[in-house]
Amino acid sequence: MADDGRNAIRFSNSGARTLIENWVEERSVAHIDGTEKFTAELQRQGHKGVLTTNFGCHVEGASTTMETYKKPCSPNVRTCGVRRECLEREIKERVSQEVHCEFNPPPPPPDFTSTTKKDFFSIDFTPIERKPEKDHDLYQEQPMSFWIEQSERHGVSGLTQAPIKDKPFHRNAAFSTPIGESYDSPKPHEK
Repeated sequence: MADDGRNAIRFSNSGARTLIENWVEERSVAHIDGTEKFTAELQRQGHKGVLTTNFGCHVEGASTTMETYKKPCSPNVRTCGVRRECLEREIKERVSQEVHCEFNPPPPPPDFTSTTKKDFFSIDFTPIERKPEKDHDLYQEQPMSFWIEQSERHGVSGLTQAPIKDKPFHRNAAFSTPIGESYDSPKPHEK
């Protein structure tokens, strides 16, 4: 492998006195850098005087792009009359006011009535007591729910065997009873 004129072993260049790699550049700026800075500090902070050697001057605020591409200036002559300008300004203000009122309507007045007051204590509400069509037994009758209707119509998958066919969701320990104990016992629906 060729070394291309470079040193294979790296060592610090003591003040650019040893001729390695960029010795031409280092010696060309030696009078600007001075000898008080170390090479590592120079590489971190950079060389002074690369752009200018006049260290007291201020940087200009204008760039080439700002100088080349300027904002087009309007003619210094009036293009429309005073009355037309006033009319356009008035129309803009009126339209902006209408749009503002349309998109930002005033909030409605707050309603502090509760649901109970609104639904049960209103003037239109008249309570009617209905007589039951048939007697219901609170403790023996099965309540109606979505799942009971579904089990009656289509059959719900995943249900254990119901001990009473009319009450499929009552407690049933058949699924957790050991096989030895439940081998000869009748099924819940056979009782």
